Amino acid sequence: MSVLTNFWKDFDQQINEKKDLDRSKITQKSIDEDCPKCGKSLLSKLGRRGNFIACSGYPDCDFTRSLNGDLPQEPKVIAIDKETKKNILLLIGPYGPYLQLGEQEENNKIVQRNYEKDNIELSSCNNKEDFHDEDVKNE
Repeated sequence: MSVLTNFWKDFDQQINEKKDLDRSKITQKSIDEDCPKCGKSLLSKLGRRGNFIACSGYPDCDFTRSLNGDLPQEPKVIAIDKETKKNILLLIGPYGPYLQLGEQEENNKIVQRNYEKDNIELSSCNNKEDFHDEDVKNE
């Protein structure tokens, strides 16, 4: 029983020392860059999926980007589907980049389908001129 008592005393002391700690002081720091949307300063933040860059004006400004900035954070039109005439969008989700046909409608959840990279035929789409393979790489 003394082992449990000693553990609890030390554990309780450490919890009490850190209970008033401001989480934002540990998980974010200012960088020398302004937000391209609103002009406020940008912050390097630590989130569930790792580090990312976000605007200090959140929630009024929702600008974010990946830490190295190589993947688009806003939906990017990469092609147009010939059958439906809808845009094929490149988006970034919690598991990396993915493609979506058309905009997501309100109250209509998109059904995910998994395909191997080599089985996606973009030849059936009208490719956008600015689409490059590096737009979909996942680092």
